[in-house]
Amino acid sequence: MNLKLKRKRLKSVAILPTLLTVGNGVCGFASVVEASKNNFETSAWLIFLGMFFDAMDGMAARLTKTPSNFGAQLDSLCDVITFGLAPAFLVYSMILPTHMRLPLGLGPTKTFWLVCAFYAVCAMLRLAKFNVETTLDTESHQSFSGLPSPAAAGMIASTVIFTADLPDYSLVKNLSLFPKSLLYVTLITAVLMISKIRYMHVTSRLLRSHYRFSNLIQLLLICLLVAMKPELCLWTGMMIYVLIGPVMALQYFYEIKILRKPAANPQPVTSEEPADKDVKTT
Repeated sequence: MNLKLKRKRLKSVAILPTLLTVGNGVCGFASVVEASKNNFETSAWLIFLGMFFDAMDGMAARLTKTPSNFGAQLDSLCDVITFGLAPAFLVYSMILPTHMRLPLGLGPTKTFWLVCAFYAVCAMLRLAKFNVETTLDTESHQSFSGLPSPAAAGMIASTVIFTADLPDYSLVKNLSLFPKSLLYVTLITAVLMISKIRYMHVTSRLLRSHYRFSNLIQLLLICLLVAMKPELCLWTGMMIYVLIGPVMALQYFYEIKILRKPAANPQPVTSEEPADKDVKTT
């Protein structure tokens, strides 16, 4: 069977969104480099910087009206580095030297490797799933199916940053609970990424909705609190976002399956954010 492939040529590239997307990928690469040097806190902050670039490139694409398939594909490649490879390598680099004992006589080195590789694979699967399922209907991209990969990476990075800010005499460091908790966080976020649990689109809710003036004051107070204690606020915010999906799913299951309430008309769910965005949050 002869297959005829159509060759498409790239005629133009949006400069500003593309540079921001590349900045995301560079942050991911720099995070891996810093983790290899045992600069774990710096590596975690670079993941958050990559999240900033990942959010800004889409905004730049909308403002300049230059969305393109090229930008979306490039964003997926950069996201694999920053939100897939970098967090997995960061976790592996941190917990491997601890020689943490595991139950059932499991070998720590192989277990750490498998968990971190599983996380990276789940991030790849999520990005590939979005590339297949995404549509041009902007109204159908108001929520996520599964935990977004930037949120998963942010949960891992915020855990590293928050723990590094704790004093050496803290309970977590004295009992060596951090390696175990970080390993469990990595495994749980990996599973949530490939799940069908619904998560709200925070960026879309904040930028595409109208709020009262009092809501603006509350947002400013939250920003002030984050500026005063970023380590604690980032970890708390990421934890709430990660947990809110399973909590809402359990509530939905209880109401529909146990109480037999009629289901409300659900909003259309896709795996990522609006398609008019040059790049996406996956």
